[in-house]
Amino acid sequence: MVKGPLMLHMGVNPEVSAATSGFMIFFTSSATTMQFMILGMLRWDYTMWYGAIGLLGGYLGKKIVEVLIKKYARPSIVIFILALIIGASCVLMGVSGIVDVVNSANEGRTSDFQFNELCT
Repeated sequence: MVKGPLMLHMGVNPEVSAATSGFMIFFTSSATTMQFMILGMLRWDYTMWYGAIGLLGGYLGKKIVEVLIKKYARPSIVIFILALIIGASCVLMGVSGIVDVVNSANEGRTSDFQFNELCT
């Protein structure tokens, strides 16, 4: 999430920035998947479903963005999509944290609101 906007700030073409960020994410997730496979911690039924859904979603998203760029002749659409995703992620992380704190308070778990030892 950080590398895409950083490359845009450095003056990299938006399409190149999106492709480079996508490759970095693909490479990192592939390496992590291989580690889980080697350690025998991978559930193959989940892997196949999530992998197929991820491939389909990525392909459809790529095609939709290509059509939008051709239709409006504006590569900046990639920047707006990237900004929208980052903004939505920030809002949803905040909401998720608030919901967790409220649920902890309602269940009476006050230990969630205290500083604890780092190694406990």
